[in-house]
Amino acid sequence: MTYLIVNEYTNHISKNLDLRDYKGEKIQIRTSPDSIYKVGDYVKVDIINKKQVIDCKIIKPDNFLDYYDHGKFNTQYLQAEILKYVEQIEDSNIKLIVEELLENEDYFVYPAAKTIHHAHIGGVAEHSLSMLKLSETFIDSYNLDKDVLFAGIILHDYGKVRELESLGLTYTVEGNLLGHLMIGYELICNTMFKYEIEETEKTMLLKHMIISHHGRLEYGSAKEPMTVEAYVLAQLDEIDAKVNLLQSTLKNVEAGTISGPVNAFDRRRFYKTKDGK
Repeated sequence: MTYLIVNEYTNHISKNLDLRDYKGEKIQIRTSPDSIYKVGDYVKVDIINKKQVIDCKIIKPDNFLDYYDHGKFNTQYLQAEILKYVEQIEDSNIKLIVEELLENEDYFVYPAAKTIHHAHIGGVAEHSLSMLKLSETFIDSYNLDKDVLFAGIILHDYGKVRELESLGLTYTVEGNLLGHLMIGYELICNTMFKYEIEETEKTMLLKHMIISHHGRLEYGSAKEPMTVEAYVLAQLDEIDAKVNLLQSTLKNVEAGTISGPVNAFDRRRFYKTKDGK
């Protein structure tokens, strides 16, 4: 049977590996601390002396996406829906930047996080699509700049396609050292250089939104939001991420009971209503 290594815990005695097959079923295997096997490897597992043992690494199978958790929507749906918002962007420079970066199909496949929110195939795009839908009310109610808000939402987590590796199972060196905010900022700058796009107020505002979307310096933002659109982006990002986290947490809670402490909410507990919602 072929398995994907999805996690590891190493101490001075052993390396414990979590593995998952294409059905989503999980097993654990203990190896030596200096084992060559690592997160993201596909391995063949045999039963030897009634124990499951890794036999060897294998080449990534053709159906490798079957080994990952999936979200509510398929890639084609996410592409079609997000492109509807891209078409509404009127500023030609902003639209060109977004269209160029969305040529990378990883955007529609990568998760939004390793474990916390939208941690599944298509998570980045699903999270952004949810925020785009929420933003429409804010644009109409507060007369916001649709171009920079739509573009900022679409691209705010774009850097995660380079921050994460093995489709979200672990982090790249670049991801650890720079983080997705600065990676996204750099990719926008590179796109502007490629197409000789001169800096305008809107391109500057877009870059500000990318580096400020975590809302506060202590949350990892390079700057705190300094425009209304940047502030709205940060708020939409937080609420969509946290509601997704809560819904995922409550899936494992019995209806009519209280959850365990939820770390992202200062260990607050949440009630799951009797109708299961």
